[in-house]
Amino acid sequence: MDFISLVPSSLSADQNNATYSCSFLNTWSAENHPILYNSIESSAHWSPPVLTAHGEGYDMWAPEKLASPGVQFVAEMGATSQLEQEILAAQTNGLAGKSWIGTAQFNLSDGPQTFEDVQLTPEFPLLSTISMMAPSPDWFTGIPGFSPIDETEGVWYESFEIHTYPWDAGTEMGDTYSLNNNAQVPPNPITQLTVDTVPENGILLDPSETTVLPVAVWSCTLKQETVSTDPVTSDPPPEEEEVTIPDQEQEDEIIVIVEDNPPSNENQNEGVCSRYFRACGEDSECCSGNCERQRCGGRARGTGRDISLRLSSQGGTIVGGAAGRRGRNGWLRRGSQSSIP
Repeated sequence: MDFISLVPSSLSADQNNATYSCSFLNTWSAENHPILYNSIESSAHWSPPVLTAHGEGYDMWAPEKLASPGVQFVAEMGATSQLEQEILAAQTNGLAGKSWIGTAQFNLSDGPQTFEDVQLTPEFPLLSTISMMAPSPDWFTGIPGFSPIDETEGVWYESFEIHTYPWDAGTEMGDTYSLNNNAQVPPNPITQLTVDTVPENGILLDPSETTVLPVAVWSCTLKQETVSTDPVTSDPPPEEEEVTIPDQEQEDEIIVIVEDNPPSNENQNEGVCSRYFRACGEDSECCSGNCERQRCGGRARGTGRDISLRLSSQGGTIVGGAAGRRGRNGWLRRGSQSSIP
């Protein structure tokens, strides 16, 4: 891998998740890899890339290690189902986080593809990727366990760009762009294809035949700063939204109001009017001690009047109206925001 760009952000990697927008760009071409490329120029493509977030206890693949059955199927046939099962097992065992599957990408006609939001976490801070060079015996490219964290500052990278090279999975023999080849028995460890390890015909070398150039570019940019995973010190204040309560629901609210220290019977209706409907100065009859409470509410509210309250987007405490809503034991609560139509 060549790290072309590593730009730190201000987002702490110890307590926060990081959501990235990632793309995959092809650089495998006749210009960069001319030997025998013209024989497959119209069909050269990448199998659906597989990406996963994981911790130190899991390797999708690694240099000088044997390929797993899932990596073998990707490298030889571009099939992802077996590898997906391996990732699922790692997730079940608490070794991996989310994974993403891209689409097949043809070199001649397709531009770079961008994946769904890629989220890394303090628990699963490593990113691994893989995609088959097709057609080929068992050649692929990808990233083996990269951590986009600036270790000096302890922050996620704002952006990073990585050039990746061709690799031989070590599971199939072959020295040209073909799919039908004999199995490598026993399998060899995964090996990077360089000027020293490419087949004798020089396939994949650059025009000067002195090096193997990168075949793909993986670019990721921090998309959003997700809230901290520390529930004690880093929870943000709840967002609020304003909700309008229709007349009928207001009536329901009035019925359940019970004052902590209710006024005397003589002035009970006056207290309700002046506290909740601010109508005492406008309607002395309503606020007299002789009217009924329900009549007071109806006269003070008027037909069609709405009352707004502010409601935490997380449910919980409800405040608002002219003086809030209290019950005998404190704030009157609702189970969740969805309980309001």
